[in-house]
Amino acid sequence: MVMSLISSITGDITSTGIDWVDVNVGNFSLRVSVPASIADELSNTSESIQLFTSLRMRPENINLYGFLNEESRDLFEVLLNVNGVGPRHALGIMSSLTPEDLATAVEIGDVGAFGTVSGIGKKIASRIILELKGKMSSTLTHKQIDRSSHSQALEGLAALGYSTSEARQALGLVDIPNDATPEELVRLALAELIGSD
Repeated sequence: MVMSLISSITGDITSTGIDWVDVNVGNFSLRVSVPASIADELSNTSESIQLFTSLRMRPENINLYGFLNEESRDLFEVLLNVNGVGPRHALGIMSSLTPEDLATAVEIGDVGAFGTVSGIGKKIASRIILELKGKMSSTLTHKQIDRSSHSQALEGLAALGYSTSEARQALGLVDIPNDATPEELVRLALAELIGSD
C-alpha cells in the first residue's frame, strides 16, 4: 500500500547508486529509491536537497521513493494504481519519460512511447493508457498537441538521425503551442537537442 506518512525529506546526499540516493537526515541516513535520471543528477550534488517522497510498505520490506517535485511524486502514485504496474515499473517509466511526455502518450494513445521502458511491454502500456486516459489533463497543461503533428515531428527527427527516445525527450522539454505544426515541433526539439550537446 502507498503511504503519505513521510511526504518529504530534506538533507545532504551522502552516496548514490544507479537508482537510489542516501540522504543524511539528522543523525541517520535514509536510502531513497529514485528514477535513474534523478540519481545521475544528484550524484555530484553537495548541497542540501529536498525530495518529495512516497512510502510503500509490504510485509517483507519498507521502501521510500523520492522525487524532485510534488507533481512527479503524485504521478508515481497514480502509476501505482494501474493494475500490473509496481514501483520498479513506475520508476522506469519516470526515468524514460517526462511527466508531459507520459501525459501526451496517454492522451493520444501512443503505446510506442513506452518502448524504451524496461519491463513495460505493449500489454502493460495499453493498460496504462486505458486506465489513465482522461485523468492527466493537469499534467498536459499547454503541451497538448494532436497525434498527427506529434507523430510527424518524431518521424522528422528520426530522419535527421535522432533516436525515438531522444526525440520524445526533446519534445517533452520544450514549450509547445497548442496549434504547433510538425515543422515547428521539429524546430523547437532541435533547439533543445543541439543546446544539450
